[in-house]
Amino acid sequence: MRLFVAVHPSAEALAELDEAERRLRRLPEADELRWTPRTSRHLTLCFLGEVPEERLPKLRARLAEAVEGHPVLTLHLQAGGAFGRRVLWADVQGTVAEARELARDVSRAARHTGIEVDTRPWRPHLTLARARERFGPHPDLHAMVSALDSLVGTPWTVERVHLMRSLLGRGPAQYESVESWALRRPEEAAE
Repeated sequence: MRLFVAVHPSAEALAELDEAERRLRRLPEADELRWTPRTSRHLTLCFLGEVPEERLPKLRARLAEAVEGHPVLTLHLQAGGAFGRRVLWADVQGTVAEARELARDVSRAARHTGIEVDTRPWRPHLTLARARERFGPHPDLHAMVSALDSLVGTPWTVERVHLMRSLLGRGPAQYESVESWALRRPEEAAE
């Protein structure tokens, strides 16, 4: 099964992304992009790829240990960027240092179960759209990135980390939560 570990934006953050997308879709080359459906938007902490079913119990246990003790996160959207000319994204700000530590520990936990994970530096973002064509000429995203400069979202609290499964097929990918774990609330730290 194809898995990744992620946190979800709040309904308010999703609404802010919807509004940003409406503005972006009026720009030239917007029709050359595949827009990420609202229900598929998430902040990936670690992409795991194909994981054999027999590794799932050990992975779940390791991820539970990795998440334990990490504090809740306070995140917000602010501006955006692009990965080359293929991916348009909204930048995530807030308690990013804590989120980076969480992403590092989740990746380490996956590696301890024998899963090869991406070793590129983690960049907190929410994907808005991708170029329709994987290869060939891609749209110029500069105008869209500039339009995202005005995006300043409302902070939201992340209380859970999710092990997600990708359901691939025709149309946009669908995701389902396989399991989730609570992050530590401030009052729990004082006990």
